[in-house]
Amino acid sequence: MVDLAGLSTALRRQGMGWPGFIIDKTALSVNLERVLPRARAERLRLVLKSLPCPSLVDHLMHQADTTKLMVFHLPNLLAAARRWPNADLMLGKPLPAAAVDAFYRHFRADSGFDPTRQLHWLVDDAARVRSLAELAKAHGVRMSVVIELDVGMHRGGATDAKALIDVLAALGHVVPFLRLAGFMGYDAQAGRAPFWVGRKRAVKAANRRYREFLGLVQREAPALWPQQPLINGSGSPTCTDHDEGSPLNELAIGSVLVKPAEFDLPQLSAFQPACWIAAPLIKRMAGVRLPFLEALAPLSWRDTVFAYGGRWAARPEWPQGLRPSRLYGPSFNQQFFTVPRQSPVQVDDFIFFRPLQSEQLMRQFGMVTMVEQGQIVERWPVLDSFQNLALSGWGGSESAAEC
Repeated sequence: MVDLAGLSTALRRQGMGWPGFIIDKTALSVNLERVLPRARAERLRLVLKSLPCPSLVDHLMHQADTTKLMVFHLPNLLAAARRWPNADLMLGKPLPAAAVDAFYRHFRADSGFDPTRQLHWLVDDAARVRSLAELAKAHGVRMSVVIELDVGMHRGGATDAKALIDVLAALGHVVPFLRLAGFMGYDAQAGRAPFWVGRKRAVKAANRRYREFLGLVQREAPALWPQQPLINGSGSPTCTDHDEGSPLNELAIGSVLVKPAEFDLPQLSAFQPACWIAAPLIKRMAGVRLPFLEALAPLSWRDTVFAYGGRWAARPEWPQGLRPSRLYGPSFNQQFFTVPRQSPVQVDDFIFFRPLQSEQLMRQFGMVTMVEQGQIVERWPVLDSFQNLALSGWGGSESAAEC
């Protein structure tokens, strides 16, 4: 486990004086090693939204020997196609027709990335199939598609045999424009199943449902069945539950590699927390004085501290006893916390928080600070959101495909 007190001292000595998103490379490597025995057989697909830092993805792709990524956002898709021209990219959700159209209008063909072979769009119903076929015809391309299957999450995709047959029938009519590459069934609900169901039972039910869908495709549309089908699923909450008996040949994994606090699940106990928010402490005051309640200050056995920044979706982690005030209220600028009077933390020390999740919080800081053995070893930029492109009319600028 990472020594946060020692890391606070190291960050100060190395001249860091602002809040940062911290990842420990040793814990990251330990977590990847926990995944690889299962993922080698299934071929690991890294989830870009949960790891929105290109250099971090480079590092993990190299360590895991994978070129497979799952992408959820059009600007990130354009960026990924440019940065990783040898990657195999799969959409993790269906995108609006306008986003798909924008990809083909602004994709840089000179990047070396071939969307026909290396990009798989997600289709969830027959209408989506027809919409993509129209776009493929308009752009003069053939698209690879993956069918979303509802294996219990109930967030979209083919829900039953009839719905899946409708999708297959639609695909059968647009074969010149779309080809079936495989399937995706997300089973996160099983990883957080209520006690009266049980996680293992829920995973088995999701796998059984997945196999039934696959069998239906092979019976009803054998001509569409891919030679090497992509059978994707799982996610961090169930990554430890897919063994040799799983129907999957791909595991989609992201968050568990850095293990934010929302992934403190019993089945993930072997994984280590690898990410924190570190924020300098800018003020410490004796006692706790609250507006309009100053008369109660002498009764306090805690001290007041103010952080550089705040209001993050994160839990206080260090020093021990660090707590937000429910009465004072949160602040993005300098948040009020209290610590036990005997706490050694002082002004300019760092206090630490466990992010609840990684995908948005990591991007808030602009950079990821990588540490190893208590020392800063690298700083890596995060993916730019590119939201300004929608306002600028894209403009065909090269920045649209940059990381």
